[in-house]
Parts: sequence; C-alpha cells; structure tokens
Amino acid sequence: MLKQPRTIYLTAVLLLALTSSDVLAGNPHTREGWLVGFSYGYSRGDIEWGGLDSGVYKGGSTPQIRIGHMLGSHFALGFEYHGWMLEGGEVPLKLRSSLQSAMLAVTWYPGRPDQTLGGFYVRAGAGYGWAGLTFVEIEANPDPEDHVSIEQEHGDRTDESGIGYTLGLGYEFRISHNFAAGLGWSMDYLSVDKDIYKNGTYYPITLVMGWYWD
Repeated sequence: MLKQPRTIYLTAVLLLALTSSDVLAGNPHTREGWLVGFSYGYSRGDIEWGGLDSGVYKGGSTPQIRIGHMLGSHFALGFEYHGWMLEGGEVPLKLRSSLQSAMLAVTWYPGRPDQTLGGFYVRAGAGYGWAGLTFVEIEANPDPEDHVSIEQEHGDRTDESGIGYTLGLGYEFRISHNFAAGLGWSMDYLSVDKDIYKNGTYYPITLVMGWYWD
C-alpha cells in the first residue's frame, strides 16, 4: 500500500534535486510579507478508540493548508489546517474516519536566504481539533464485470472535539521568486478523550507548495 506513495515522493525528490542547483542560484529564499501553502500526501498512524471499537485503519491521505505572515526573515506566524482521512470496513458497511486540526503555528527558517540551508524549516503548532466517524452503507455490485454503478448512502457522521498539535520539518526548493516546492514531514497528535475517540497520532509525508509575496 505504501509503494505507490513512496515512488511518487522519491520521484519528486529526484526531480527537485536535479534542478535545485540552478533554482537556488537564481532564486534565493527571500521571505517577506505573506505566505500561503498547500501540502498533500500519505500517512500511517494509530487511533486509540474509546467505548466503540471501529476497526483498524492502516493509512490515508493527508491534506494541509496554511496561511501566515513573516516576522522578520527567519520566523513566520500563521494558521494551519491538517487532516487525516481514512476508510475501512467491508461492503456493504464501510467506515470513514477523519482527524482534523485548525492550529496557530510558528515556522522557523534557520538558514540564510542566499544559501542552500535557507530552504529548511521547522514548524510547531497547537489549536482546535476534531475527529469524525461515519458508517456508510454501500450496495454490493451484483455483477462487477458489467461495471454497474453501485448505490452509496451518505451515512450519519458523529464528531468529537479536542486539541490538536503538530511538530514538523521540511525543505523547500525555490522555483521562482514567489514560488517554492519541496517535501515535508510532521507528527500530528489529536487528544479527544471522548466516547468514540481517545486520541490519534499520524506521521504525514507530503509534497509542499508555497507562495510568498510582500
């Protein structure tokens, strides 16, 4: 299950590495004013359930969105959204779970903007988190070879709230004066301690894109 995501990430790293010397030579890591970022990837993790045991989830997609403002040339303060979307169970009953957080985060860029180390960053944040669980009834396809569409109910969703935390690091290659792309890794933790969810931890590896402007 991990082979395809790993292949995508390794290919992206190779392509970025092949172009990084030219990119960095012409585009230093200048960061001033506002920034907007989007990340998407895959993560494995663990969920500790409360009174309801809803199965084992091996891994799922991890979207991230961020917006912030630079505080000098080495720090940024911003808002982060992180999510972990999973699906389990078997037809006719599928289970969909999600861990999500909306956090205030600080990002540290330790290197000089005109050097290779300027692409590294470390990020930490905390804020509001919530976990959702949905039971979805799916009508089995009577004849899969005919590729007949199957009926799928929306299901009833139950949400529980808590506190979300994130700690991550990554590297951005400066593609142009305003645009950067790279790879990021983080450890995300959601503390809920309710009837369905107790807590959840996941470790997303994501492709990162960021836009900077004054």
